[in-house]
Amino acid sequence: MLNKYIYIVIMAVTISCNGQNTQKDEKINPMEETEISILKSALENDRYKVKSEKDFKDRILRFFGINVDSLSNKGYDEILLNEEFIDYQISKQGSYIKIGQNLLPDLDSIRQKAVVNKEKYPYIERTINLNKILFLDDPISIGRVINQDKDLAIDLVVLFNYEENKFLTSTALKNIKSLDDQPKYFNWCLLFYNDRGKEQLIRKDLLLQLQKSNTDLISSLITFIVTNKNLVTQKVTDECLAFLINIKLKESKKNEDWNNNEGFGLLSYCYDTDKDLINRFNKIDFYNYSLIKNATEAYQVFNPENQIDYKIDDPDGYTNLRKEKNRSSEVLQKIKSGEHIEVLDDEGDWYLVKTIEGEKGYVHKSRIKK
Repeated sequence: MLNKYIYIVIMAVTISCNGQNTQKDEKINPMEETEISILKSALENDRYKVKSEKDFKDRILRFFGINVDSLSNKGYDEILLNEEFIDYQISKQGSYIKIGQNLLPDLDSIRQKAVVNKEKYPYIERTINLNKILFLDDPISIGRVINQDKDLAIDLVVLFNYEENKFLTSTALKNIKSLDDQPKYFNWCLLFYNDRGKEQLIRKDLLLQLQKSNTDLISSLITFIVTNKNLVTQKVTDECLAFLINIKLKESKKNEDWNNNEGFGLLSYCYDTDKDLINRFNKIDFYNYSLIKNATEAYQVFNPENQIDYKIDDPDGYTNLRKEKNRSSEVLQKIKSGEHIEVLDDEGDWYLVKTIEGEKGYVHKSRIKK
């Protein structure tokens, strides 16, 4: 009976604590509530209204990779892009994006000027333009940003993945002069879509436009990728790197002197920095980029010390090249011990190799020596 009483007390305390936590989660700073009310009213005064709850959710997912259902019902949520918080916040309560992290000063004065008197207030004008572009594709706001607010244009296109207007995209890319002072999340946003559920994560069309605006930025992105931790899968990162390197090799295609070929220099830098990259590229046939394959062959000629030399080492004096990954599979060729082979895939117990005759098949790893 005593145990039952203790259990009831514990459950009552637990329920009480859970109730307090829920109430705490729903609490909001009064100043924050006031600011949301002001910005929401200012947006509504400018005929801002999201098309539907579903459209708002879809666009938040597309532009930020964020599920709206995970956001707070009241107040603001910070926006995390590529493992860093950016200088914008989401208000699910007001259905808008806020610029900056800090609350606005002198809210009563702002309410009187911007909401009651409907005077122009620069910060609120920017907020209106931002949200009417993101959620309404408003052409007037797009025109204002193109002509008056280049920094916001860049953030819309790069950080928020907004690609609905070619003139806005062009304006944004033309005004990115350097990546040296940009935070890492900015570079990752240039390379990959925020919505990681997309079938094609790499922003290939945008990167091709960036090349036309400032090809030096493509070079900067190549060095950025190989010197920073992956935020997507290795496979997607390598595919993006190959795409960018191919762009640079195409630019300098007519330059047959490898020593003065910028694309070749960047590829060499990547291979020197990431020692396993050449093997990963080789396994996937250089993503079908013939220029990268040719440049890699030149790199191996110039850097023989970086090549891994594989030979057959079998006490029987030879080993079998098999069609499949097992000992009962069809024998395609016998390879003598000491003979050089090229390893195409070294995952698992059976390596995919190519013989000096050009035959491809599988050899057990115990019969291969570096």
